[in-house]
Amino acid sequence: MLYARLISKGKDHGVQAFVIQIRDSQTHLPLPGINIGDVGPKLGFRNSDQGFMSFNNVRVPKFALLDKFVKLSDDGTFTASTPHARKLTFGGMLNLRSLIIFMSHYYIGAQSVIASRYSFKRRQFTSRDGSDFPEALVIQYQMQQYKVVPAISYTWSILLALNQINALYGQYMDELAVFEKTQKGDPWTILVDLHGIISGFKALSTWDGEKYSEILKQACGGHGYMQIAGL
Repeated sequence: MLYARLISKGKDHGVQAFVIQIRDSQTHLPLPGINIGDVGPKLGFRNSDQGFMSFNNVRVPKFALLDKFVKLSDDGTFTASTPHARKLTFGGMLNLRSLIIFMSHYYIGAQSVIASRYSFKRRQFTSRDGSDFPEALVIQYQMQQYKVVPAISYTWSILLALNQINALYGQYMDELAVFEKTQKGDPWTILVDLHGIISGFKALSTWDGEKYSEILKQACGGHGYMQIAGL
């Protein structure tokens, strides 16, 4: 899937979606004019395959354009079934962005569980009851609670917010389906609001995910920096 500007007859019709072939079906090498490469693993997300791709004078057939709401004739005439066709282009990305929010919830939650279990098992320093008693659990220290408990609360807050986002996305998809059948309705208002909410929450949840990841790692002391810790 490639998102690129469509310019026809000297007019820019904005970003449109294309499905294109990038490799030769026999050799599996990139087609002429297509340059691809790997950018290496991401910290904390090593199983994600990240890469780059560039094009130089690459020609693709006209049917590569996803044309459910837009059409391009043989003579280069561009038509759209709705004036909101451009908005639909980024509408398909919203579900993926909501999955990124869920991943933030998942990873913060998993790390909170690891740090909590560690805090309820790890003992250090003399107990308040005296040296004749086992050393204190680190969770008994207010500073440790200050690190762990907010992360647990944040995990649940993301989940509750995500439930509302998913409900709003479902409403958008329902209204879009009605529009496709009857050409009636206004799913665009929801789409604009949804785009702003999801984009903002994606940035917030990933930023705070990085913050809590570091806090919880430090809360587990030297053990938190071991790969086996899962933090």
